[in-house]
Amino acid sequence: AERGDVVEAQAIAAPYTLANPRAPEAFWELSYPRPYSTTVTLAAEEFEVDPLLVWAVMREESRYDPEARSWVGARGLMQVMPPTQQWIAEEWGESLPPGEAFVPETNIRMGAWFLRFLLDYFEDDLELSIAAYNGGAGSVDAWLDDPRVEDRDDFLRWIEYGETREYLSRGSLSYEIYRALYGEEP
Repeated sequence: AERGDVVEAQAIAAPYTLANPRAPEAFWELSYPRPYSTTVTLAAEEFEVDPLLVWAVMREESRYDPEARSWVGARGLMQVMPPTQQWIAEEWGESLPPGEAFVPETNIRMGAWFLRFLLDYFEDDLELSIAAYNGGAGSVDAWLDDPRVEDRDDFLRWIEYGETREYLSRGSLSYEIYRALYGEEP
């Protein structure tokens, strides 16, 4: 980690902390690092998003790998989809060539902006925003409109995508661990 190998250090520490919940705090900090600190802090301030949420999403999306690519085409640290990148560029009034998704500063800024958009859209509901980061805001709206959904438990039960249900669980837990390590106690 001290040599800048955050991805490798995290990959070693994560299974250890999973198997040993009482591991020393230093192992937890390796498993939940804060890479790109300046970039995350600036983007979080610019878009008024908790930087710990940005790191939690980054952890779940790419495990801090700026070159990450998903099977559906998401790219970079925050796994921004090409249509989302194009939409964000239009909203910003900028041109963002496809390769910008692999530039940490640009990718983190796009991810923080998108988190702010989702938090605003879902009136600061963190669970809905995290679910929408993975499954899309339209999908979350459709699941909320399902006649079987009467409360939050029903929503969680009827999330149509298993990947999104798991992502919401992992992302929420990562955020709580980041808060416990570096911010507010949950």
